[in-house]
Amino acid sequence: MHRQRKKARKNLLSTVSRLIKEGNIIGWFQGKMEFGPHTLGNRSILADPGNEEMQKRLNLNIKYRESFRPFAPSVLEEDAQVYSDLNHLSPLCFVGLVNPDYRLPLPENYKSLPYMEKLYCKRSLFFLLRM
Repeated sequence: MHRQRKKARKNLLSTVSRLIKEGNIIGWFQGKMEFGPHTLGNRSILADPGNEEMQKRLNLNIKYRESFRPFAPSVLEEDAQVYSDLNHLSPLCFVGLVNPDYRLPLPENYKSLPYMEKLYCKRSLFFLLRM
C-alpha cells in the first residue's frame, strides 16, 4: 500500500508539473481548509512564474482584481537569502526586496512614464527564470 501511495503521489506531481509548464493554473489544497477573503490555510495557486502573461491572467481571471497587483513567488527556505534580503525566517509570509543580482535596470524614462506603464516595466529576472 505504501508503494502505491508513493507512486500515486509521484504521478500527481508529474501531472501537475506538466500542466503548469503548459500554462495552466492549478488550485492546490491539502488538509483542513479555511474559507474567506483573507485566509491562508493550506491552499495555494500554482502557476508558471516564467510566463510573462501569468500575473495578468491570475489577477483578471482567478482573483478578479486589477491586473497590476503583484504576486510573490514561493522559494525554498534554504534559498530565501539567495533571492531576497530576508535575514530571518518565519512561519508567516514575508516579502523582501529582490537581491540586486536579480533586478533589471529601469528604463531611462521610467520617472516620466504614465503610472500604468510603470506598472508593466519588468523589474526582475524572475519572469525569465524557467525552472
